[in-house]
Amino acid sequence: MAQAEAQLETARSRLELASDNYQRQAPLYRDSIISALEFEQVRNERNQARASVNQAQAGLADARERLANTRIRAPFSGTVEERMVEPGEQISPGQEVARMVDVGRVEITANVPERYANDVERGQNVTVQFDTYGAAPRRGQVTFVGNTIDPQSRTFPLKVEVPNDDRVLKPEMSGTMQISTRTLEDALVIPRTALERDEEGVSLYTVRRRRDSTGARVPVVEIRSVTVGPTYEQQAVVLSGLDGGEELIVSGQGNVATGDTVRVTQQYQTVEAATTPVEESENI
Repeated sequence: MAQAEAQLETARSRLELASDNYQRQAPLYRDSIISALEFEQVRNERNQARASVNQAQAGLADARERLANTRIRAPFSGTVEERMVEPGEQISPGQEVARMVDVGRVEITANVPERYANDVERGQNVTVQFDTYGAAPRRGQVTFVGNTIDPQSRTFPLKVEVPNDDRVLKPEMSGTMQISTRTLEDALVIPRTALERDEEGVSLYTVRRRRDSTGARVPVVEIRSVTVGPTYEQQAVVLSGLDGGEELIVSGQGNVATGDTVRVTQQYQTVEAATTPVEESENI
């Protein structure tokens, strides 16, 4: 850089000297004191000096560019996770020198079964759980939905961006992604553990209060055939067969039959409280 700057300064000095000489010789040429050949030589010296300045300026610009190329600037704010070269080591254009990560916001990729192809779109809200890492569930948004189906796995790619201000999530972690494909208004939702399936369909047991011979109200078991709609985790939507407000038996159904009198030992006021973990899952 210093050498290029010195060469430019020298070239400018020569141009200044040649320009002064040209200005002094021009009147002499007009008065025919010097010949045309002598004046042409003066003109050429000035033009050569001007060309030298241009060349020196180009050389300085090239030196500055080469100097700028010796500095590697990070394309984003983050942390250097790995350094591939040591100080003083020669490198080539395109060579990897470091690995940087920015975990302030992370992008999660997933392969979604093709049956959800028409249910997922950009901007949709997503919940991601990382149970094995002890991280709290994160809410994010779909940023990319693939347009092709993998012929082997019958899935399409999906990308979701979630915030990670606490830096708990790390690259290469795995989790479970939950996407709400639709919202049902005024739906009748029950615990999936209340449902019984057999060759005749789906049914459940309710408890109805009836009066006995003494006039006391006693809980009696009734069976109801129901039609089940969408399910989510341990909950199911009942499309028909219930009116709402019935008491359901959510455990021990194998020990009761229609008409049995039962003793209620525990009651749940919400669907969430009544659900218990099972192995089935609709997570994607």
